[in-house]
Amino acid sequence: MKVRGYVVEPGANLREAFLYKGDFRRADLNKADLYRADLSEAQLKWTNLEDANLRQAKLIAVDLRYAKLCRADLSGADLMEARLIRAELNEARLSSANLQWGDLRSADLTAADLSQADLSRSHLQRANFRGANLRQAVLSNVNLIEVDLRDADLSEADLSGSDLKWANLEGAQLNGTNMTATRLSGASLRYADLRGANFGGAYFRGTQLVGADLREANFHNAFISDGQLFRARRLSRAILPDGTVHG
Repeated sequence: MKVRGYVVEPGANLREAFLYKGDFRRADLNKADLYRADLSEAQLKWTNLEDANLRQAKLIAVDLRYAKLCRADLSGADLMEARLIRAELNEARLSSANLQWGDLRSADLTAADLSQADLSRSHLQRANFRGANLRQAVLSNVNLIEVDLRDADLSEADLSGSDLKWANLEGAQLNGTNMTATRLSGASLRYADLRGANFGGAYFRGTQLVGADLREANFHNAFISDGQLFRARRLSRAILPDGTVHG
């Protein structure tokens, strides 16, 4: 298969290639080298990019629905407005990748690395992770302001030190999640499953916890009012801000 004169095949060398608006649907680019390639607005639906090198690639508004990106290196890639619905990103490296306005609904990001080098930058602003699988993912020290995480599975993920102001986590799974020192002002955790999550030192102000399951969650040294906590559905064996155990 050829696209704009470039041979498209597993292991292909496409470093810095200009592939703007190229059609790669269902192509096999397993282990391909696409370092700093320009794939903006390209069609990559159902494409196999497992173990591919996409570091610093330009992927603005690219269509990656149902694509296979397991273990792919997308560090520093620009994925603004990319469509990644139901994409497979297990163990993918997305550190410092720009996912602003990206659509990752129901994507599989199990054990993916989405850490950011600079908390002040908004690389995930308004990204849609609704229903995504983020189990054991790394999201530490990340700006997640206003991100949509409704019904997402964040079990055992690391969100320590992240800013989740105004984020929507309604119905999310946060079993055993590391939420230490997170900022949750204005965030919604309505009906979320927070069993065993660690919120030590987290900051809650105007956070919605109605119907949330807080059994065995740790709020030691968290800034949170009793009024907020007791709006939750269950609190048995939760560690309260003063270190005492409820119930």
